[in-house]
Amino acid sequence: MEKSLNGTVSQLSGSTGDMTRLRTWQLFGLLVVASAVLAWAENEFVMTPEVYRNILGSQLDAERIDAQIDMMSRFRGWGYLTVPVMLWLRLAFIALLVQMFCLLGTIEIQFVRLFRIAAIAFVADLLGSANRLVWLVRQAPSAIDTATLGVMPGSIAGFFLERPQGASGFYTLLSQVNMFELGWVGLMVLGLTGTRRVGTAGAVLVTGGVWALVTFLQFAVALFMQHMGA
Repeated sequence: MEKSLNGTVSQLSGSTGDMTRLRTWQLFGLLVVASAVLAWAENEFVMTPEVYRNILGSQLDAERIDAQIDMMSRFRGWGYLTVPVMLWLRLAFIALLVQMFCLLGTIEIQFVRLFRIAAIAFVADLLGSANRLVWLVRQAPSAIDTATLGVMPGSIAGFFLERPQGASGFYTLLSQVNMFELGWVGLMVLGLTGTRRVGTAGAVLVTGGVWALVTFLQFAVALFMQHMGA
């Protein structure tokens, strides 16, 4: 039964690859463009001067807030130029983590192939970012604060917890459990089984381990930010 399941998953993975027919650099280029567009849209329609004043109003006076807004506006263009580098580092980090977990099970998969798998799975992250952006755009600028920016619509946190008043590590942790993260896990599993070097159970274990590690790091960063803001 396990062999039959592995074969079915491999066929699905192969079909996905046939549908894309993009070289890795072409796929990466599309992801860069999509990421840059989402970043631009968030800067233009969400992170407005009024939102910055809501976030920084309790920490800085009006004159310093205006100075920070002006400085961020001037350097915003440079931020878009860093999108390819930051995206490559993110995908490379995921690929290296997957490779490390695979090596623990004496499974060897080329880094280039893992990078491509991570790039395809990143589509789920982009969809999650787009969903969050649409939700934020629909909020009144006066209602957007640090806690609002950390909300992921459709996550377990959104269903079962009240929105925190500030940065919350626990809320951030549960926000990572959502349909887009599940989509990322599914695409990673399909990609790994498509290499025919790891079975379904192994792919789930590897992907789950990577997801848990990355989520823990995000949780730790959220706790640190919560401590800094206290």
